[in-house]
Amino acid sequence: MSQTTILSECSRQLNNPQGVIQSPDYPQTYPPGKDCVWQINAPSGFRIKVQFSEFHLREVDSSRGCLDFLEIREGDLPLSKFTGRYCGRNNPGEMVLPTNKLRLSFHSQEGQSDRPIGFHGRYQFIGKLIMRVS
Repeated sequence: MSQTTILSECSRQLNNPQGVIQSPDYPQTYPPGKDCVWQINAPSGFRIKVQFSEFHLREVDSSRGCLDFLEIREGDLPLSKFTGRYCGRNNPGEMVLPTNKLRLSFHSQEGQSDRPIGFHGRYQFIGKLIMRVS
């Protein structure tokens, strides 16, 4: 049984132990003017691992920076601890975050219609290390 709550057209609250995160319309080009949020919530005592196999957003604009981007934060609020903002081909790769809540926000600006394919990744809950006493 899925434990995904649909919050809007492209925003989700994810409570399953593993799943997929991808830009709107992936593997087709993503549309302009989108703001999406994936809120991943693991049980207390777990951490979250994310890994992106594909990552291709609009390249960085030399004067304005990232116009389309994926932002990652450790927590469940828009201003939770900032982990990184990724655009162009700057793939976040694999990361294990020391928190049980993770917020990923995707933004694509209005305008320009020739966009890359976006991103595709997976997440999974990772349990705490248990020390064995011999």
